[in-house]
Amino acid sequence: MLFPYYINGTSGIFLVFDLLQMQSLLGLDWWFDRLVENNVENRPKILIGSKFDLVKQEDNQFGIDESSINASLERFSVNDFIKTSSKDDVNIRDIFKQMVKKLLDFHEFDYEKIV
Repeated sequence: MLFPYYINGTSGIFLVFDLLQMQSLLGLDWWFDRLVENNVENRPKILIGSKFDLVKQEDNQFGIDESSINASLERFSVNDFIKTSSKDDVNIRDIFKQMVKKLLDFHEFDYEKIV
């Protein structure tokens, strides 16, 4: 399997799912299991719900309930959940800023000296 080659040297992990598709959230279980198998599950992680622009629409009857998202946060040992929309540019820059901060903290880098 090529998966170990893809994640070798992984510093941070974005676990991304579609806020309208429960199957995409459930599919993250497979990816997380691969991270565990390859001993990289302890890296900084952010859970990202995409297509927030579609969830915000008033006539939308779909979406993933908060309890399912909270269960995933717990299962994946993730503290950060961010809803994004690439279409409306919602929180896109923020997820990268947050990941950089998490990486610096993970490596105990004193980033106050450079800011």
